[in-house]
Amino acid sequence: LMHSPSVLLLDEPTSGLDPKARRSLSDAVRALCEQQPLCVLWATHLIEEVDDDDDVLILHRGKLQAHNKASTLRSLHQHPTLAKVFAALTTDDENTEAAR
Repeated sequence: LMHSPSVLLLDEPTSGLDPKARRSLSDAVRALCEQQPLCVLWATHLIEEVDDDDDVLILHRGKLQAHNKASTLRSLHQHPTLAKVFAALTTDDENTEAAR
């Protein structure tokens, strides 16, 4: 961050952190985005880290399955949680009905 990058790539940045530290890191990165022009690509399997207004890209087997705001994805796919949207979009074809 010393060189004021325009893009910040974070791969599982909260892995191994306790819930309080995870929230602090997330809040700090969000604050940075509000203070300066910064694009953050935050790769995570911890779906609870995603806020309703976050842009979400769901990848499966190297292919983009969905891209939209978290709240919009839930609405479009008619699932109450982003975890259920993820499960429905990343299930192998023969198991797709079981995930819905």
